[in-house]
Parts: sequence; structure tokens; C-alpha cells
Amino acid sequence: MLLVGATGNAPGLPGVAGAEVFCRSSTLPEEAALRCARIESVIEVSMKTAAASVVAFESRVAEPRGPNAVCDPMPPKAPARSAALPLCNNTTTIRKKHTMTWINVKRMTIVNSSERLSRFYFWRRAATRLQYKLKAVTLAGAAHLLRRSCPFLALSAALAGPPASTNSSEALETVLSGSFAPALPASRDRAAVLNWNIDRGKHLDDIKAQIRRQKPDLCIFQEVDLDARRTHRENVAKELAETFGMNYVFAPEFLELSQGTAEDPAYHGQALLTTLAVRASRMIRFQHQSGWWKPRKLLASNVPLLQRRQGGRVALVAELDNGGKPLVVYDLHLESKGTEELRLQQLEEVLDDAKRYATETPIIIAGDLNTFFPRSRLIPRLREAGFRNVLGDRRVKTHVILGELDWMFVRGSIECERGQVLHVHGSDHFPIAVDVRL
Repeated sequence: MLLVGATGNAPGLPGVAGAEVFCRSSTLPEEAALRCARIESVIEVSMKTAAASVVAFESRVAEPRGPNAVCDPMPPKAPARSAALPLCNNTTTIRKKHTMTWINVKRMTIVNSSERLSRFYFWRRAATRLQYKLKAVTLAGAAHLLRRSCPFLALSAALAGPPASTNSSEALETVLSGSFAPALPASRDRAAVLNWNIDRGKHLDDIKAQIRRQKPDLCIFQEVDLDARRTHRENVAKELAETFGMNYVFAPEFLELSQGTAEDPAYHGQALLTTLAVRASRMIRFQHQSGWWKPRKLLASNVPLLQRRQGGRVALVAELDNGGKPLVVYDLHLESKGTEELRLQQLEEVLDDAKRYATETPIIIAGDLNTFFPRSRLIPRLREAGFRNVLGDRRVKTHVILGELDWMFVRGSIECERGQVLHVHGSDHFPIAVDVRL
């Protein structure tokens, strides 16, 4: 690259003596200036690295195809562009693997970024995909899509009309009750308690089998149907109370718009069955509710899958008479379609109501609390209010999939023994069984 002259007068350069002469060669290419790599962001480096591997692989595949081979990137399902080496299945499969690697890296980088950066790249990718789809839509395709969509929209609007008028307001504020237990004037020292979300009572035979096996004196049930199609128009609470000779109270949470008619409405709520006498019963309809279940103009109220409802979550309160000694029971079903803050507000309404009773009064708070998170704030809040978990410090799975959703707490002059979760059939929840000393 460089020519070195001898010491002395350089040939062709008069007047220059006693120096070494260096001349740049005109036959060799000029060296590129040194450059320093600069990383703009982690996301760009990850994406470019993965994309470079795809292009390099495609170049290696296309290279031996002959003088007419084309090395620019090709769509995955494009036909071969060289007769010397057709695009085979093996090549297509490998290219798909390389492309999937690029997508995985892109997603991983976005998850590890900050929330604002993740939201920005998510919307940028979504906008890019939408732009691509809009370019691919032709006028004829848009007309075809409109012709197919209009009948469906019209049918949805027709089905999603306002629900038929019923006397739901009065019925939703009425606690139903029935007495099928013989009078027991003497007080009891012990009682078996069963808390269970029975999934509307759809598997009534399995539920009855568990009641026969456990022989409870007090059943605290959630998700109990009344006159619903899915449970064969059965009054589930009354059916169970009659079968086992128990008293019952039922508090309706919701009017199920897809499970009944205007003439024969269906309800869904909480029920309490007991062999003890029921002094009084009432319900607390929470002030804080979710709007998830409300009927919508563009959603058909009579489609069971959409579960359109009127009403709201409640706590059923029953004051029982144990031979002259009181026992107060709160039957809860906190909101599943809401935030942890909403459920905490509903629980606070129950704890405020419980302050009306003396601290030594035996109280049971049980039900489906929908504590989806392991560190739910509901459990510490109950302990702060003086309630004790019947399972101690154990956290036991009470739902087939979602984990620990169901709980039972006690306060006052009441002790618990042999608390356990029964992994049995009959519902998507598992019941909690415990013996209490009154």
C-alpha cells in the first residue's frame, strides 16, 4: 500500500534530500476510516441481530442456485425463483424457525422494558399491522365484508333489546326462607360447618352426597340458583333443605336475564342451611359494585354465555339461635369481575356491619372472597379486625384452577377443630369443613 524511497534525492522530487519518501499507492483501494459502534437502544440491537441472521441464511440458500438466482428476501410461501435449486420444504421450515426467533427476541425485549416503553412499542407494532392490512384490503373485499357483517349486526341489535320488565327490584331485596328442621330447644356445644361455592347447584346429586357424608349442622353456600334453566328450574336451597331436614334462607344477588322469562324470572345468590333456629336474616347489598354484569344495548341479554344480570353482590347475614345463645353468620361472595380494591371495599362494609355485635359474640365470616393473588390484602385485613382463619396459617387450594378463593374466619367465643379442604366432586370449588365449639 505504501512505497518507501531510499535515503537521498528522491527520484522525480528534486530538492528533497536525506529523507525517506512515502507515496500512497494508486493501485490498492483506500482504507475506510475507523468507526466506533454505537448502540442506540437495547430493542434495536436485539431486533437487528435477529433479523440479520434471517437474511444471512436466505443468502446462503440462494447462492448455489445458478447465475440467475435472486438473493433478496422471499416471502415464506413464494414459489422458487431458480430452476437450479427449487425451494424445498426443508428450506421453508428452517426459514420459519429463524423468523420465529426474531419475534421471540422482540417480545422478550419489550417485556423487560419499562411500562411506558412497552406500551409505545405495542401500539407501534399494532399500527404497523393495521397499516399492512389496510393496504391489502381492496374495494371488492370491503364490500364483501360489509355484506357479511350487516346481517349479523342487525341480528345482534334485535336480540340486544331492553330486557322484559319484571318486578325484579322488590324480589332482589327479599330474603326467602323456609323451615324444615325439628325444634331443638337445647343448646349445642359443637357444630359441623360446611362452606362451599356449589356452582349454581348444577351437580346436585354430588352435592347431596357430600352433605350426607359430612352431616353438617350449618351449610354456607354461594352461587345458588333459583328457577334457572341451567338447573332445571329448581329451587336449589329449598330442595337441599327439604331433603336433609334443615332451615334455610336465600338472598338473591342477581336477576339472571338469560335463565328465565318475564313471567318466571330466575335468580342467583347465597343460601344458608342449618339445623339451628333462625332468629333473623337480612342482606347487605354492597354500595361498591362492578358494572360488568349490567345489560348492554349491543349485547343480547338472553344469551347465557354473556351472563347479563340485574342486581349486585350481597352478603347474607343470619342470626342463629343455639339454645338461647346467639351465633352470627356472614355469607359472602365478593366480586370476581373487579379489582382487589373493589373487593376490599366490599369486605369493609361487612366488617363495619359486624361492629354492631359485642366482641364476645361468636361470628363466622365465610364464602368465596375471590382472592386471586397470593398476597391479597383481604386476609390481613380480616386478621386486623380480630378474625381467625379456621385453617390456621395454611393456604390450601379451593378452586380447580385459580387457587385459594374460599375462606372461613371466626371471631368471639368460638373455637375451631379439624379444619380441612375437601377435594371432592360437585363444583369447580372445593368445600371447607370444620368443627366448631360454641
